[in-house]
Amino acid sequence: MEHPPAVAWTADGGAVAGLRVTRAAAAAQHPAAPPTSPGETVNQFTGSAGQLMQAGSVGTVVFNSTPEPAEHLAAPSWVRYLWEVGAPHAARFELRHLTHPQSNHISTYLLTRASTADTAAALTATLRQALPAPLLGHPVDNDDELRWTLSPFHPNTADVVEIGKTITASRTTRGDSPNPWLAAVTPWRAAPAETWTRLWSTLASSPTPILLSVGLLPFRVGEGLRANLAARAIELDYLARTGPSPTGGVFGKPRPPDQFAVAATEVLTDAVHRYTDRVFQTRVTLAGATPLPAWLTHQAAEAVSPGANTPGLHSRPATVVHPSPTDRPTAWHNATTLDFRQLTPTETLPPEAIGPVERRLLAITDLDEAAAALRAPRDLG
Repeated sequence: MEHPPAVAWTADGGAVAGLRVTRAAAAAQHPAAPPTSPGETVNQFTGSAGQLMQAGSVGTVVFNSTPEPAEHLAAPSWVRYLWEVGAPHAARFELRHLTHPQSNHISTYLLTRASTADTAAALTATLRQALPAPLLGHPVDNDDELRWTLSPFHPNTADVVEIGKTITASRTTRGDSPNPWLAAVTPWRAAPAETWTRLWSTLASSPTPILLSVGLLPFRVGEGLRANLAARAIELDYLARTGPSPTGGVFGKPRPPDQFAVAATEVLTDAVHRYTDRVFQTRVTLAGATPLPAWLTHQAAEAVSPGANTPGLHSRPATVVHPSPTDRPTAWHNATTLDFRQLTPTETLPPEAIGPVERRLLAITDLDEAAAALRAPRDLG
């Protein structure tokens, strides 16, 4: 007999329920993986009958996987479905992967946060029925397992970063610009399958526990943001062209185009067409029980969105945001409560270079961008 899903309450009053995600006909191929790695305890998940419910009892063995990651959750139709299901309830979703070093397993969970326990449980049941084939959802019906999923590491020793978008900014060379700084936020794009396969193998072989989590909060773009984006695109287009002479007159020398505006115009024009209605407030968290090596954080960023050759702008659409000491509690709060509080960008830019429009673009993704990060290992079972 199946038990009802467990519901955990976050520190800020949200109700969270979840599914373990597996692949049909695969679960029986991989035995339970005991949580014997640092940060996990063998007596964690004791069911109502006293049996041991191991962390990772439904896990992922990536070394035996085929070369491609599972694309089912990244399908545009599924991402759109998440938006449609979650938006009426202001619900948040999180696809969370947790590693088990002693067994080279990764457990994958689909978590839902809502304002009430009934809503969280109901949305979990809805998502279970709607998971794309051949994926299966198993309700997390054990309180300890759900709490471990939300907070797998001790906050005093854990390391946490967020993977966000990249902003490029430059002082304008034009005296007729209304703003002394010009900026552009590069959108994410999907990485090749082999990039994700390398990341899954790296995570599974990590000697210490790792968490990789993608959080999505449905958000509808308002008229204000649309108007501001259009105005900013017009401004950049103006500065990207030859301007009037600062002295005027027939013999005055015209102002040359601002080269940063030339590079950024295409990105802002794309943003005008990209962020028109349905988007997600998005957060990608990478955390570890011990300090995260720089090469691992870079590899995760490359998987979320690889480099792009856009002359005049940074070549990395996804960037690693290392929380400052004052931001670190916020980053940990985000990871453990499915929240979306924005961290201070770590680019070496003065605060005035990042305006309200840029901060909003750093926080949101359209459906295609969300799909770029919403991946799962191929061999779920």
